[in-house]
Amino acid sequence: NLHELLSKEVDAREARQDVMNRAMELSEVQEGIGEAENAAKREFIKYDKLITNVQIDEVALDEKIAKRLEEMNRHQRRLEMLKSV
Repeated sequence: NLHELLSKEVDAREARQDVMNRAMELSEVQEGIGEAENAAKREFIKYDKLITNVQIDEVALDEKIAKRLEEMNRHQRRLEMLKSV
């Protein structure tokens, strides 16, 4: 009811006043933003390295696959030659 809401408003007003009294300095805000920016840059570098490593692994696996296919074809030709003898 209205009486309960008005009694809660007193507490809410006090909370708002506390927040207003605790105004942050501009330098604190800038420092916090700088820290967040540095953390984001570190995360970006970390994931960029992971992507590079995956790309290197992909190239190595493609080379292994090509080598195995060539080896399989060579063995297949050898088998056909032995069958024909």
